[in-house]
Amino acid sequence: MSIFSKRLRLYLIRHGEVATGAGTTCHGFTNVGLSLKGQKQSQKVAAYLSSKPIRAVYSSDLQRAAFAADLIAAEHNLKPEKLEALREVYMGDWEAKTFAEVQKISPELVAELFTKPKQFQYPNGESFDQFYERIDRVFNLILEKHLEGDIAIVAHGGVNRMLLGRALELQPENWLKIAQDYACINIIDWFGNNAIVQKLNLEIDVDQNLS
Repeated sequence: MSIFSKRLRLYLIRHGEVATGAGTTCHGFTNVGLSLKGQKQSQKVAAYLSSKPIRAVYSSDLQRAAFAADLIAAEHNLKPEKLEALREVYMGDWEAKTFAEVQKISPELVAELFTKPKQFQYPNGESFDQFYERIDRVFNLILEKHLEGDIAIVAHGGVNRMLLGRALELQPENWLKIAQDYACINIIDWFGNNAIVQKLNLEIDVDQNLS
C-alpha cells in the first residue's frame, strides 16, 4: 500500500486580532478576548471553511482561539474539542506585559529568545523543551485519531510555528522566521508521518480559491 493512500488535511489557523491590540503584548496563558476586527476575521475564516469537508475541530481552550473554533464547528454541526494542551507557551513573568516593557526589563533574555530558542525558558514560565513536548504530545494524539480526512485546529502563533517547524523539519532556530499573522490559515497534508505544507500564512478571503 502506498504511503500516499491515506491523506489527512490539516487546516491550521491562528486566532484573530486580540482586544489589547495588534501584537504588542505578551499573551501566553493570559485569557484575552478578541477585538471587533478579530471577531470579523474569525467569521471570515469560518465562512471559508464552511465549504470544506471538515470532520473535527480542535482548539486551544483560551477564548481568543475558541471563538473561531466555535464558529467553524457550527458550520459543520460539530462540537469543537478545546484543549488546554494547545495553549500558547506560558510566558511566566512576561505574561500581560508589553514587548517594550519586557525589552526594558530583560534585553538579554529577549535576545536569547531569538538567537538560542531551544535553550530558552521564560522567567518562571515554560522552557522550550516543555512547550515542545506539550504540543508534540497532543498533536501525536490527534494524528493517531485522524488518519485521513480534513480537520481544523485553531491555535496560537507559537503553537503554529512549532507544528509547521515539525512538518518542514526545520531547526528550532528557524521557527521564529515563520510568519503567522492574525487569523491566517495554513494547510498541511499528512501522509502518515510525511507532511507536505500546501499553504502558509494566508489571509482568508471567501472568494479566494485555496482548495
